[in-house]
Amino acid sequence: MLEEQILKQLKDQHADIRKMSQNIDLLSRKLLEHDVKLNNLVERDEFADFKNEVLKGQDKIITSIKRFDEERISAVALLKIFEDSLEIQRQKIQEHDDTIQQAKAELNIT
Repeated sequence: MLEEQILKQLKDQHADIRKMSQNIDLLSRKLLEHDVKLNNLVERDEFADFKNEVLKGQDKIITSIKRFDEERISAVALLKIFEDSLEIQRQKIQEHDDTIQQAKAELNIT
């Protein structure tokens, strides 16, 4: 009877030890999973840094494009002023040619 009690206690202890071993295995796996997740968080930080660098580069590009667009608008306005001035000069030249032709006609010069 005493031997049976001892055997039963040993079996119970063995079952308890087996459960503890399984719990330790589970905890070890969870620890490894958390370690991987932590490494992924570091990678996310690195990704965030990379993303910020890309966004800064895009901001610089957008700033340059805006400046080029402003310069284009200024160039178009300046070109319009030159074209208007050129047209005025052409009209004056035409007026002078007409005046010269009238003077030649009056003086009978060909």
